[in-house]
Amino acid sequence: MRSVKPVHIVATCAAALGLLGGALIFAPLETAGWFGWQMDQELPLSLLGSAIFGLALLNWMGRNAVYGGIYGRPILLGNLAHAFAGFMALIGVATLDGPWPILAVTVFYGLYAAGYARIMFSPPYNSASNERPAV
Repeated sequence: MRSVKPVHIVATCAAALGLLGGALIFAPLETAGWFGWQMDQELPLSLLGSAIFGLALLNWMGRNAVYGGIYGRPILLGNLAHAFAGFMALIGVATLDGPWPILAVTVFYGLYAAGYARIMFSPPYNSASNERPAV
């Protein structure tokens, strides 16, 4: 069975979170309207965008770390907590007849949480030899 490398999950999440964070930073009201949110304050959305963008930068800079080891574990746990909490919050408001961006972000967060849970509970991936160590 061919496994997905952690770098692919981390880099994909970094790119998607970077796009979402950048949109919330530079066009907060337009992004809120796209998601169907009725907001007239830019500051909370810009702060949310900067936090998401910061997590994206953390992921991008740490994409080649060994996530099963001691140094990659904090990055992994932060991403897993963010993804799981975000998925639980979004699943409460996502409906099939609601705005499609909310449904798309909910699906992304679910896959994101599942990917990080898989990395969390599997042995470290050795990128030099392209294999997982024997347990």
